[in-house]
Amino acid sequence: MDFSVQNLSNNENEPCIYLSLQSNNVLLDCSLQRFSKKLFKTPNFTQQISKEIDFVLITNYNHLLALPFLTEFTDFNGKIFATEPVAEFGKLMMLELVTLMKEEQNPVFFEGKFTSFYDVHDVESCVSKIKRLHFSENVQFNDKISFTPLSSGFSLGSSNWIINYLNLQVRVSTISEHSISYMSNSSFSEFGHASAFEQNLLNNNDYFIFNNISVNDGQSRIKKTLEQICSATSKTIQDKGNVIFPISPFGYAYDLINLISTQLETIGFGHIPIHVVSPVAKFSFHMANIFGEWMNKNLQNNLYFSKKPLKYGNLIENGLLHFHEEASTIFANFQGPFIIFITHPSLELGEAGILLQELRYHRASSVICTDSNYNYQNLGIYLNQPNNSTNFNMEKIKFFEFNLNFCLTVDELFNLISISNTKNFIFPNNINPKILKTLSEQQNIINKVHYFSEELGFKLDFKIDKSLINLNFWINEKTAVKLKSICSNSSNVKVDGNFELGLNLKNYINIKGFNKIQR
Repeated sequence: MDFSVQNLSNNENEPCIYLSLQSNNVLLDCSLQRFSKKLFKTPNFTQQISKEIDFVLITNYNHLLALPFLTEFTDFNGKIFATEPVAEFGKLMMLELVTLMKEEQNPVFFEGKFTSFYDVHDVESCVSKIKRLHFSENVQFNDKISFTPLSSGFSLGSSNWIINYLNLQVRVSTISEHSISYMSNSSFSEFGHASAFEQNLLNNNDYFIFNNISVNDGQSRIKKTLEQICSATSKTIQDKGNVIFPISPFGYAYDLINLISTQLETIGFGHIPIHVVSPVAKFSFHMANIFGEWMNKNLQNNLYFSKKPLKYGNLIENGLLHFHEEASTIFANFQGPFIIFITHPSLELGEAGILLQELRYHRASSVICTDSNYNYQNLGIYLNQPNNSTNFNMEKIKFFEFNLNFCLTVDELFNLISISNTKNFIFPNNINPKILKTLSEQQNIINKVHYFSEELGFKLDFKIDKSLINLNFWINEKTAVKLKSICSNSSNVKVDGNFELGLNLKNYINIKGFNKIQR
């Protein structure tokens, strides 16, 4: 490869990738990583990396939450690019976090130490630096590099990026043009409101960098999960209980509210209002219906008839959808049963714990957890810990975990690869091992795969045919030494490597014709 790739994140769901293209350095996403409970961690960008970044490309509003740490607290002097919805919803998400974290002491691990969270001024300053783009808008950054955002189908304004660059070979005095596609959260889901996935991303690229692949079963699994959510909601309401959805007021929350309201009408409870609790809920839902041009074609058609694209607009007009900055205003002004969407999906930030305390005095209620980025298995244990402020008797509350993950599945990924003429596919080191194992079983594409890694943390088992397979791994020196030692006793394996100093600190190693390599 004529460029280097460095993963600055420890979680594939919260990506941050540093891409060095000879004369230009690019940061792909800038996610804030959840460290534990109420602690967060920034990407591993050093002051040196921050200073050398020429521009940042953001795929969706979930992946820019660490951006103020880069723009306001380092020597970063580059440019930032995103679509209008990503910038605006990203701003709201950061402002919500500022409110949720205001009582926490030094909750962020940044530059080797725990420090305070950014504030409203930092958010405003950071967002003002973002250059807003439309889908398919080509930006000629300089005479050597350009890039274009294409719809990823995941959320309003969410983008995948095509980067075109010139490669100068000094020794042979040649210049060649290459392209890299970067794909993060992408979706083919028919449930969502976002514009469709743009398949031009697959055409005529030299390299394809992937992130955020789901191990779920695709559309059938999503449909079944939505049916389970509707069933649990209906049963609880019919039993005169309350339903709590711990969820941020963005993205599929809009669609889920539309779905629940339709379900309530079906079972004869269409008069029950839905409540959303978040310091930014009102702004988020108002803004979503303004961005109708970024939605799928069916919803865009509503604009031609002067209708709000998303159904919840009618719910607001009919007094069936209410927004609250604090949960206490619900119980002061309304009577149950209640259907409440409340931030934060972790149930550990914001007023979710306070709300659950209130509901212990009500009839049996249900908490329906849907965010696939959180593990709710130990939630009951956590909430009943003696030193936890949300400690209460949970006997009357039922917890349901129905994970909704709309990202591309492994099968959908393979379908994309099969119709692509891209020759090299690049995956991060923290990709789910199940995905890589399944990928390794695809003999027709395995000779196209690169894998950059801090360390190989699991067994790789590749099938080969009569011809030798040529695989490239970006790994650290320790792992390279280990691989050389393992492969040295095999007559049909050749290992070549050289350690590169500088920003990468990676060892490039070429392995030809192997059956099995174990850690």
